[in-house]
Amino acid sequence: MSDVIHRYIKPQDTLLMVGCGNSRLSEDLYDLSYHNIKNIDISDQVIRHMTERNESRRPDMMFTKMDATQVDGIETAALNCSHCSACA
Repeated sequence: MSDVIHRYIKPQDTLLMVGCGNSRLSEDLYDLSYHNIKNIDISDQVIRHMTERNESRRPDMMFTKMDATQVDGIETAALNCSHCSACA
C-alpha cells in the first residue's frame, strides 16, 4: 500500500494512521522518509507492541492509544493525510 500512498503525499506532510493496529504501513512509509506519522489505535496492547517494535529504528514515530472519534490532542487542521486501516 505504501507504494501507492507515497505518490499522493510529500515527506514533510503530517499523516494520521487511524486504527494502526500492527500494520507495517507506517513503518514502510517512515522508511521512505515520511517521519511525521501519528498512529492511533484503541488497543493498549497494540500501542505498547508497536512502540516497542519501533522505538529504536523509528524514534520519531508516535503511537497513541486513542478512540478515533475523540482525537484529543491532535491538531487535525495540521494533518495533510489520514488513513483508516479498517477501510483499506
